[in-house]
Amino acid sequence: MNLLLTDIDYSTIFECLEEALAITDAGGVVVQVNRKMCQLTGYSREEWLQQDGIGWVVADEWKHDYARFLESSKHQQMAESELLLRKGDGSGYWVRIVSRYLTSNKKLTGYILSLNDITSGKQQLTDLTRNDERLLFLLEASSEGMLIHEKGFITDVNNAALNMFGYTKEEVIGKSIFDFAPKKEHAQMADTILNNTQGTVIREVYNKKRQVHFIEFSGKTIHYQGKDVRVVLLKDVTELRGQRIEEERLVSIIEASPFIVAMIDRKGLRYMNQAGRQLLGYGQHEDLSRLSLKNLISKSTEELILKVALPAAVKEGSWKGRSTFKAKDGHEVPVSQIIIVHVDENNEVDFYSTIAEDITERQLAEQTLLLSRERLKYFMEESREAIIIHKNGSIIDFNNSAQKMFGYAGEELKGFDMVKLYDTTLQKEYKDKLILKESFLMELTGVKKDGIKFDMEVYSRSHIYQGKDVRVVGIIDITARKTVERALKSSEVRLNAAIEGTQVGIWDWNLITNKVTFNESWRKLFDYSIDATPQYIDDWQKTIHPDDLPVLLFKLRRHLYGETPMFQYIYRAKHNEGHYVVIEAKGKLVRNEHKMPVSIVGTAVDITERQQMEDVIRKSQAQLTALIENREESIWSIDTNNRILSFNKTIANGFKEYYNVTMKHGALITDGFPKDVAKVWLKRYQRSLKGESYSIVDQFQAGNRPFFIEFSLNPIHVEDGSIIGVSVLGRNITQQKKFERSLEQAKEAAEAANRTKSQFLANMSHEIRTPMNGIIGFTDLLLQSKLTPRQHEYLDIVRYSADSLLTLINDLLDISKIESGKLELVNSPFNLPGLVKEIVRSFKVKAEEQKLKMVLKIDKAIPAVVIGDEMRFRQIMVNLIGNAVKFSKDGIIMVNSKLMERKLDKLVVYTEVIDHGIGIEKAQQLIIFEPFKQIDTLHTRKFGGTGLGLSIARKLINMMGGEIHVDSEPGKGSRFYFTIVVTLPGNQEKAAE
Repeated sequence: MNLLLTDIDYSTIFECLEEALAITDAGGVVVQVNRKMCQLTGYSREEWLQQDGIGWVVADEWKHDYARFLESSKHQQMAESELLLRKGDGSGYWVRIVSRYLTSNKKLTGYILSLNDITSGKQQLTDLTRNDERLLFLLEASSEGMLIHEKGFITDVNNAALNMFGYTKEEVIGKSIFDFAPKKEHAQMADTILNNTQGTVIREVYNKKRQVHFIEFSGKTIHYQGKDVRVVLLKDVTELRGQRIEEERLVSIIEASPFIVAMIDRKGLRYMNQAGRQLLGYGQHEDLSRLSLKNLISKSTEELILKVALPAAVKEGSWKGRSTFKAKDGHEVPVSQIIIVHVDENNEVDFYSTIAEDITERQLAEQTLLLSRERLKYFMEESREAIIIHKNGSIIDFNNSAQKMFGYAGEELKGFDMVKLYDTTLQKEYKDKLILKESFLMELTGVKKDGIKFDMEVYSRSHIYQGKDVRVVGIIDITARKTVERALKSSEVRLNAAIEGTQVGIWDWNLITNKVTFNESWRKLFDYSIDATPQYIDDWQKTIHPDDLPVLLFKLRRHLYGETPMFQYIYRAKHNEGHYVVIEAKGKLVRNEHKMPVSIVGTAVDITERQQMEDVIRKSQAQLTALIENREESIWSIDTNNRILSFNKTIANGFKEYYNVTMKHGALITDGFPKDVAKVWLKRYQRSLKGESYSIVDQFQAGNRPFFIEFSLNPIHVEDGSIIGVSVLGRNITQQKKFERSLEQAKEAAEAANRTKSQFLANMSHEIRTPMNGIIGFTDLLLQSKLTPRQHEYLDIVRYSADSLLTLINDLLDISKIESGKLELVNSPFNLPGLVKEIVRSFKVKAEEQKLKMVLKIDKAIPAVVIGDEMRFRQIMVNLIGNAVKFSKDGIIMVNSKLMERKLDKLVVYTEVIDHGIGIEKAQQLIIFEPFKQIDTLHTRKFGGTGLGLSIARKLINMMGGEIHVDSEPGKGSRFYFTIVVTLPGNQEKAAE
């Protein structure tokens, strides 16, 4: 279990260890000894301090061995030897001395010397060499496993070792010690046992059942009966090792747990996991041992915990309930917790542990639940929205706003037919929705008690009310809103010539249409032509390197959600020639007057060369230093203790100018700062030291002129992933700020221009169509009078030209409305089969004049009456049939309509128009649906036209939920076919054949 220990704790542990310890500096001078060292050597702490190692207590005859030990300790992390020491009274004693490195930041800072008194052990080994019977007695009397081997072959073993592995003595004596260990352990065991390696090691050993045991080996080579033999002590640590592994797993689980886990005793907090530290505002490495129970619980629950919870836990073993923790900053955190008492071997309380869950959100939910009825009543009675509850159309409940909105009093609405609150033309449609029990949101016309009609927005959904399956209807009077324009539209930002002349690419992502627009500089970055430039966000994403795209989208989303003040990312994008360039992109969310997001506008700069330069710079520290010193940006870095690692002249001059601080390597970065400034920057450094890279912008004042510096803070990582400091880059972005303001002004100007355009089109449509209708009317009157053939011919030309001009005006208005999103379909019941027949008949005379035969086929499955926009459907059909007649000299024109698909009340109707006219080239088929595009042939030029008809038809078909396509072959004719989606008003008779 990971416990955070203070310096006092470490000092206490050092004093309490039963091993004699001394600590020296890198030069070998003693700087600290513990109590056991003083007891063992007979010298006081004061006598030990500042001594040159332990050489002053080594017996003279062992000085040479001590010198070899010192030399060995300089080249090994751990050195070991046996020496004879002298006490102050002249008596000698044997010790085993071990030296280990003390390091800090991978640098040697000193040595730890540990001494173990082995005088008695030496005496025992001496006695063993003198008396075989005594040796055997010691072997068998020892509770630890012991074996003796010569050059790896076992010569003797005690019962404790045999019992440990399940062998008999006959099965072991004479065998190699390697016969009982896996091959992977042989090399290490040879080094430990055969080569007389000092110290204790743990190795894997097989028992008789070939099960692996983890055995702790320690031993000594002795001279016995004229031979060198090895006495080895064995200790089975399999269970202990398993316990340690389980303990480590448990600690890992506790640290990863989302619940608070803490342990506390009478002295203070012993442990708190990461979840608890984060919730209560404590740092990961912050020392919490100073905190008592009262520091962690709120005043409101102090009595509960101290007088109820803890006594209950002592009595019952645990206590479960709710309380309130107190965070570091003083705010309270409600929790649901379990308190468990832990006792020592004397059955007295050792410490308490707790597992707690933050229930802040749960309490809010419970409070919300308790207030739900009162809130429901309030919303029902006080809401400006009319709320009506009905079952199968019969009203069973309503609020005051419903009475006021429809002009009814008292209980008049109780049991009232819901359908009668709607305009009669919509009653049938509404009844269908009741039968199907759909949820819907739509704008309808309401009818008050006195017959007055008004616009309303209706939201209907199913609900369980008083145990009944009902419909809850919310109604808002939108009469006032319908009188003004509601459509939300964001204009594309138009950049002026000065911006276009820069090397900065400008991009604009329209969040409503998902279209992206770019300026000429952006296209130059990638060598794109206008036609090859991405039109939509999905097209743009395809140009981005796959490895960079996920992070780019993540940063865009963060900025969209308001988590970052600006989108900023460096990524790789594909050039038109196929290679990748490195782009630094920045963007800012643009909102309309209603604070709704409409677009993200930003800049793109090709930093490929800069990126390559940075790669070269990283290869040479000298080049990096030279570059930093000559950069205009402010650059500096600090370590984890907030001390300066490096800085350039720019930031040094800035510190001197604004804070009168002279920067020095190794100095605290906040030295000399005003307290408020120091506090802000310390928080910023801490964010990066926790692994966060981010940017902030500060405003400064130079005389009467403000300027802006963008500071980018990034953690400094080393190869193992750890953070060793923070680097900071300060960049003057005053010009960028001015540029962003220019973008905003350009946006506002573009929006004003668009509003002017819309108003102009509306006025011009009225002003032009009025005289045109007069011209057409009087031309028709003149054509009915007595005229000479030439006069009649001239008036026919006038009539044809006026009709063409009026058609052109209507087409221009339609395409303008469609592109601006202002064209709305007007859905109403109409006879679709009858309309198709009527349109075909209207072309019959014209077709016969051109010796064309009209053929019509209508599917019987198409209902007689459907809901859709009759006028726009007529416009589509007239355009397609008119084109077929216009571009055909003879042959057949076939019109075919059929029902393609039916789902509940939705129908997909398929219609095709086939002619045997001039046909269309394959290349021309790709552009005929674009505005102002025509087939460029002598024959088509003869007929004229704006090139808007098919474009308008396709957009209208798309608005009706369908698609249009063309199959054509020059000289053989064309087939235009499309689908639209219409709905059923109810059960209708099928269309007649």
